[in-house]
Amino acid sequence: MSILLRNLFWVCFFLFVPLSLFPFPESELVECRSGIIEDEDVIVLPQFPGGEEAMKKYLVIDVLMPEGNTPEWLVDRILYSIVVTASGEISDVKLKTPISKLKGHISKEILDKAYWLVKNMPKWTPGTRNGLPEDMDYIVCVKINSVYREDKK
Repeated sequence: MSILLRNLFWVCFFLFVPLSLFPFPESELVECRSGIIEDEDVIVLPQFPGGEEAMKKYLVIDVLMPEGNTPEWLVDRILYSIVVTASGEISDVKLKTPISKLKGHISKEILDKAYWLVKNMPKWTPGTRNGLPEDMDYIVCVKINSVYREDKK
């Protein structure tokens, strides 16, 4: 029994303790698609047209719900990793939110709509490294809003 508790402690420790508590040099933690970022590199991240606020407005799905409270099981955001290419196009869209968190909590139609929104985003301003456009990884969040309608009888 004590071995089980000890193993459970370490699993919880590594899952919930932030990496910021460990003294790793920042240059070892950050990677670009073309390799490790050096201290002297100047990185400009890719940008959605209109900025962060415009992206938040674009990446929203309204789900029509009957009037009442939001069900506890409803997932309110879905994370995707993307690659913004040197030309500003979106490629390599991958689901980042664990499937175990989504299974039974969200419909396939909503997942398909979220994927479609991310895949069909307008052309971005590409990220640069030392002034040269470069493919960069980025994580985006699709927000799911519950919209209520009144049932008229």
